[in-house]
Amino acid sequence: MGEKENQPFQLCFNASLRVDFQGSRVTSDGGLILVREWDERLGFGDLIREHLTDPGRGKDPQLPLADLLRQSVYGRLAGYEDVNDAERLSQDPTFRLIGSERIWERGAALTSRLQSFETEMLAEEENFKLRPGNVHSADGWQELLRPEIAWQQKQGKQVVFRAGPRGLPAFAKPEIYEALEERHVKYAIRIPANESLERDVACHRFRSNEVRLWLSVIAYNLGNLWRRLVLPLRVGNWSLTSLQQRLVKTGGRLIKHARYYWLLLAEGHLTRRLFGAMVRCIAALPVPTG
Repeated sequence: MGEKENQPFQLCFNASLRVDFQGSRVTSDGGLILVREWDERLGFGDLIREHLTDPGRGKDPQLPLADLLRQSVYGRLAGYEDVNDAERLSQDPTFRLIGSERIWERGAALTSRLQSFETEMLAEEENFKLRPGNVHSADGWQELLRPEIAWQQKQGKQVVFRAGPRGLPAFAKPEIYEALEERHVKYAIRIPANESLERDVACHRFRSNEVRLWLSVIAYNLGNLWRRLVLPLRVGNWSLTSLQQRLVKTGGRLIKHARYYWLLLAEGHLTRRLFGAMVRCIAALPVPTG
């Protein structure tokens, strides 16, 4: 076989077959377009504008905060946990189309920009919106844990309990350990801070890791709400893994016309009928109010 610069590949086993690569026009994550429609209905963009700031940038940044956050969250939802994937995904049609119009042609963020967004800008103090509560974190744990453990075990599942990493050392209580052990539940619970621990972790920065955790949590919640509120009944029992493999991982080809774009999706698990059912379900949901 052989090829010339920027020419299709010709393969020996079939002289009539040509193979070409069109990365800026072909996507393997076309199903994310549905998630973008879903997050619009949820008012995700309004939440971003309300809670995120970047005082170090001008009034007209090249990449708006909403574009950067969506790229981080959607990448995780599609299974790309390493920001190094951004180099390739920056020209992926789906990752361009989920952002604002200004990146449709130019492309999404590259690895260096996404890296600084996640580890520096999101780690700024003003972007941590958690506030202290006026009740103990473990208040009411019996009503929450005991029925859930009983229900899961009734389904024949092995239950594992994890309390952490932020704000949950309150679950480090002997009565909780005993209740879990009585029910044969394995557990990992963060212990409260103390002087020895504080001394051991002095001069370490964990905030960037916390940011990545929260981005994964946002992606999980977005996908789980999609699964629970948008999927038709016939596929309503699909797991998040099934959603990723069967719906998100849908191939497609982007075609640009003078005034609009066509995203032509491959019809596999994500059929025209299923896509239409989910679009109608999203449109029927109430619009969130302030």
